[in-house]
Amino acid sequence: MGQAWQTRFGIFRHGQCRPDGFYFNGISNGHELWISPKTWRKRHSVEAMRLQHKHLMKRLQDPQECARFRKNRRRIRIVNLARYLWSSAKFRSKRLGIAFEIEVTDITVPKYCPVLGMRLRSRKGGVPRANSPSLDRIDPDKGYVKGNVIVVSWLANRIKSDATPDQILAVGRFYKKLIR
Repeated sequence: MGQAWQTRFGIFRHGQCRPDGFYFNGISNGHELWISPKTWRKRHSVEAMRLQHKHLMKRLQDPQECARFRKNRRRIRIVNLARYLWSSAKFRSKRLGIAFEIEVTDITVPKYCPVLGMRLRSRKGGVPRANSPSLDRIDPDKGYVKGNVIVVSWLANRIKSDATPDQILAVGRFYKKLIR
């Protein structure tokens, strides 16, 4: 039934109520954690649990439903690729503290990478592939502003990310000599 702790009010389990209405929420760093009835109801109501753990509850109730949920989420990502790239860029800009002044309509996703010519395909799962679409900042110092973003393959974006255009050309010339 769960672990019981010795408290100053007696032995309590998580969620048990003491006479004055406060609920036991465990012990942290040697201190008893008691929650008011209002906070307890807010955190542990059925509605709150459903909202917080929607996908978890689906998985527990019906494994096929959870699989459908994931598949649908992937389909939505593919259909709304520009929106997905936009929201990911917005999150990155907040984390990095750079400018973000673009709208979803500013992002056009081509069928082929303009740099490498490979067909762009939306990634399946969490790991980007070489041909996954990626939103590139042409000039990284400007941030995500109109006219400074383009959709290219993840591979092209990765090649460009750590080097200047001159360095990229130098590497290309070097390997072209080696291959001949």
